[in-house]
Amino acid sequence: MYRLRPFLALAVLLAVHPGGMAAQDVPSPYRYMEKGQEVSLYAGILDTDPGRFGFGPGDQQFVGARYAVVVSNAFSLEGSTTTTFGPRDVVNPARAEGDRVVDEAEVRLVILEARLQFALTGRRSWHRIQPYTFLGGGISFDTLGDQDEDFLLEEGDRYEYGTRFTGTFGGGFRFAFSDRWMLRAEGGLLLYKLGYPSGWRDEERGFVGIPEDEWMSNRALSVGLAWRF
Repeated sequence: MYRLRPFLALAVLLAVHPGGMAAQDVPSPYRYMEKGQEVSLYAGILDTDPGRFGFGPGDQQFVGARYAVVVSNAFSLEGSTTTTFGPRDVVNPARAEGDRVVDEAEVRLVILEARLQFALTGRRSWHRIQPYTFLGGGISFDTLGDQDEDFLLEEGDRYEYGTRFTGTFGGGFRFAFSDRWMLRAEGGLLLYKLGYPSGWRDEERGFVGIPEDEWMSNRALSVGLAWRF
């Protein structure tokens, strides 16, 4: 009988406090993101490559808007419109190297892109963070075109951005303040071709082996506010 007393006491304790020995719930760091569409506004900086002769777009600031929709557990499609603001040097190929910059003009690029995004945690956040990668492409064009400073050069020496295809890839993350509001930050590369005017390909001026255009790799960083619905 004495040997049974500890077991009887334990049985009574469990009967009086049935939840006292229950396993404790461990909160999961993952949270399901129910909303499947998103709009966001963002701003950032574009660290540009102005090309071997330095007449391409200089470093830019930009603002933009984006719409995204989830198409599967981890994949989303996005469309964005970005406008950049910044300078470019007006460079004269007829002058001696080191003394070619004659003035400065402005650039205002509009970039229209579509992207495929892959969320590394699927349709969930981890400690409110959802990291992702992206890949996309589109077109870009300079809305300002020729400016007064460009007419300091001969026609064949003037640089024009024109309309260019773009490619982009990189990564970023969302931080969920709530089910709807999120901070979004990302970094990546923006690729486009820089065209060389005929004056920069004139062999009589010493420009040998210069292509009509070549790809430029430009680094972009942005931060924005997103709303899901």
